[in-house]
Amino acid sequence: MVSPYLLIVLGYFRLFCENNNLPCVLTSIMDEAEGRVSETHATGRAFDASVRQFSNGDILKCIEFIEHNVGKLGAISASDGKQRVLVYHDAGSGKHFHFQVKR
Repeated sequence: MVSPYLLIVLGYFRLFCENNNLPCVLTSIMDEAEGRVSETHATGRAFDASVRQFSNGDILKCIEFIEHNVGKLGAISASDGKQRVLVYHDAGSGKHFHFQVKR
């Protein structure tokens, strides 16, 4: 089951994309792919989104918008132990947004 917190975050991401004329393309939600750093995808607490058509400025604005509006819903990041809802990274399949929420 997908977390209700994740649906809230998705709504804010969709709003950001719509307001900035950017595509809202989700690339994964619930999966149990090997090599995952955490269980957030498998437990319905994470989704990934493409940034293919985002400029560097769009990426920074989106991170700021999401963290400002729903940052308190973020999970503890496996990479550094900080709470955040949005991580911009390349986990081996290309740069993308990884959205994650707390339990």
